[in-house]
Amino acid sequence: MEIDCGKMNNELSVWGKGLLAISVFLPFWLWGVLEQGMFVDGLTYASISRNLSIGLGSFWHPYYWNDSFYGHPPLFFGLESMVFRIFGDSIWVEKLVSLLLNVGIFISFFPILKWVNPRLDRWLIATLWAILPLVCWSVGAHILDTPLTLSTLWAVGLAYHPDRKEKPWLGIASGFLIGISVGIKGPVGLFPFLLFLLNTGDVREKITFFIQQLLGFLLLAIPVFAMEDARVFFSNYLKIQVWGSMEESHRILFFQHGLQCFLPFVVVRMLVSRSFRIPSSIWTAWGKVLLMLLPLLLSGKQHDYYWLPFMPWMAIATFSDGITLKISKKFLGVTWVLFLFIAIEIWWHFGEKERDREQILAMEKFSKILPDGSIVGHEPPLDQDWIWIAYGIRYHRWWNRGMSDVEFYFSTDSTNSMASSGKYHVKKVPLKHE
Repeated sequence: MEIDCGKMNNELSVWGKGLLAISVFLPFWLWGVLEQGMFVDGLTYASISRNLSIGLGSFWHPYYWNDSFYGHPPLFFGLESMVFRIFGDSIWVEKLVSLLLNVGIFISFFPILKWVNPRLDRWLIATLWAILPLVCWSVGAHILDTPLTLSTLWAVGLAYHPDRKEKPWLGIASGFLIGISVGIKGPVGLFPFLLFLLNTGDVREKITFFIQQLLGFLLLAIPVFAMEDARVFFSNYLKIQVWGSMEESHRILFFQHGLQCFLPFVVVRMLVSRSFRIPSSIWTAWGKVLLMLLPLLLSGKQHDYYWLPFMPWMAIATFSDGITLKISKKFLGVTWVLFLFIAIEIWWHFGEKERDREQILAMEKFSKILPDGSIVGHEPPLDQDWIWIAYGIRYHRWWNRGMSDVEFYFSTDSTNSMASSGKYHVKKVPLKHE
């Protein structure tokens, strides 16, 4: 199948496909970016980065609200804290970071796909990745799997560089990026070491590249672990997060999430194939990527977004036989209608409170009483309402201290409340408790 662009020259054909692709996925991306609410993990990561930017905690002792945070390695928090120093403590900073990271992933498809196979339709593959429901959700979620996707995409992509034999530093750079990936989200960042399952080079070439990768990884790991603070951090991280997650018993969700993430690729490939048949080569390409996912079973903690770093390679595998779509000149006129829709969406949805609306409205109301940085208490069951606590910390730096030594506290009981919003009420501790 070839692209039919009528009388358009090649340059216009490329621009036309680009405009059409961006028009298709950008509205889905902006939907999550423009609303105020955010996934609770994203709120937590943004709070940690913001805290670092204002001097709360340090790189190896990142601070959330009551102690050092050992849930994930600190590299991303340290990098994002510099963005907060530049742009200030706005709730849109983390949205901007998440959006730009996804733009970076989209752009990265083009040089990497040229190395993988110049025959591949780069716009088609990049657009397939961009419109995946999981990807569209992640753009506004501010999760660590997004920067992990970018770093691992390049770590694997460098294995396809045409000059990798003559330039050993490419393998070293790939290994260094694997170290960066581990610094973002721990052991899951090691999966590019398995890239020989994707790479089609001979055995000797694969071993050579692996050694180069290992050297690049050690060039980063050795100086890091030479620091005592780093050793203390990773010791706590292994005990609290890694071993803790391995003890959980939700591995069956791996297969449920796998079906959820894999099905869109099967459907898309069937729709663009003749007679809805999928060639055996595509099944083989998918199988190689799925093999790289098996180490995820070591963790008893399973979420669908853990699959995000593998989605670019699933998209590449889906069209790895070089199939393209026909795009007529008349159809490209639809792009201007789509761009108009994007403009309307930006104007209509900017600042909307769709997700966690109740919490955000309560925060706005209570902020007129409680100054930013206040130490507050939480009566049960709010002491276990992690979403409410996360919004308080991120939006107004309301530090949760249980019910001891606080002047104000939140409750679900409206009796004697100073202000109320939905099920949330703020109260002043009686004088006898002060």
